[in-house]
Amino acid sequence: METVLLQTSLFGALEFKNQDGLMKDVSILLGGRKLTVTLYLWENFITEQNYADVITFLEQIPAMYQKAREVIETSHQENEVIRYFIQSQINEIEEQVLLDYFDVKTLQQITPERFLQKLEPRTIWIAPTVSPNGEIDCTFDFSIEEEISDELLVISFSPAMEITRIVHES
Repeated sequence: METVLLQTSLFGALEFKNQDGLMKDVSILLGGRKLTVTLYLWENFITEQNYADVITFLEQIPAMYQKAREVIETSHQENEVIRYFIQSQINEIEEQVLLDYFDVKTLQQITPERFLQKLEPRTIWIAPTVSPNGEIDCTFDFSIEEEISDELLVISFSPAMEITRIVHES
């Protein structure tokens, strides 16, 4: 059973059995706010070939978060996926739950900008892609509180820190 030790400046030492992967709640400063997210590293995933990319992903989480936030905030009106994600949440969640959560009196007061203020990463995944080339990516699962919705706005990054996809999942 191979034990993996990832030494990071952001999380310190992350030690786990490679066959089990890592699933750990971590506190991290993102966008000036301390957030708790679940960090997940895929099972049987860490190899000599991708070790450096995994470390880079871990160290670059704040920068990727900032880039994802900028894309969400600047393109939510043009990007069909983001626009649909917001609107579907407002249409599908019980009205009183939304009013209470957003602290408003009417649904019309839940603007996209107000909605986006509540959107935060809940899980950060580092995992293989579906590509047969052995590529890996880092994925942020953004959502509002999970007690209210299980819908996710998923943003993935390549090892070059480029956004490779934005999708809506549930």
